[in-house]
This record gives sequence, C-alpha cells and structure tokens, in this order.
Amino acid sequence: MDKKLNVCYWCPFISKVATVKAVYNSANSVNLFSKKKYEALIIDTFGEWKDTNYFKIQKKIFIELNVFSAIKKIPSFGFIFSRIKFILIFIFSYFPLKKIFKNKKTKFFNHSFNDVFTSFSEFI
Repeated sequence: MDKKLNVCYWCPFISKVATVKAVYNSANSVNLFSKKKYEALIIDTFGEWKDTNYFKIQKKIFIELNVFSAIKKIPSFGFIFSRIKFILIFIFSYFPLKKIFKNKKTKFFNHSFNDVFTSFSEFI
C-alpha cells in the first residue's frame, strides 16, 4: 500500500465536554498505531479547536475549515439554541467538507455531532 488512507474526524463542539478529548485521543491513536497505513485528521469547523491545548500541541493533524467563525458568538445554552447552532454549522460547512473529502480522497469519515444529524455522512 503506497498511499495512506485518510480518516477524517468532524466534531464541531459548542461546549467543552469529554467528546473533545475522546476525538483527539482517537485520531492520535490512529496515527500512532496504524503502522502508517492511515492518517487521521481532525476538521476544525469554525475555530472551536483553536482554543484547546490539543491544537497547540499538534497542529499538523488539524484541517482548518474556517466557515462562518461568528458561530462562536451565537448562544448555545438550552436545547433550542444549541440545535439552531448545530443546524447553522451543518449548513455552512456542507460544501467545504465535501471539497475536503474530495481533495483528500477520504475513505473513512467519523463524526461526533450529537445525534442531531446522525446520517450526515450518508448525506455527503
């Protein structure tokens, strides 16, 4: 196998929960233990990963999408506001994500997007 297969993690998060650490550890494990067959990349959708220590430690595993960074300013408390925020993230990142997947020739896609859009990977 000459070329690495890309594994992309798309985990836009609106609050710092355990998911952030789990996604980073999963991507890091793929890179460490895949015997160089796979390359894991984490997609930074609207700059949410830049505020974490993980981004500062290992910038090379992040792809910056930078779509509509004003999403950070939209309140995300409560059920309704958080769902509205996730819908906006979905709308503004659909085409840039599709472009990344095409350019990177991504074979595997893992998303952690609560269960609002569980079929997103099928939608793309």
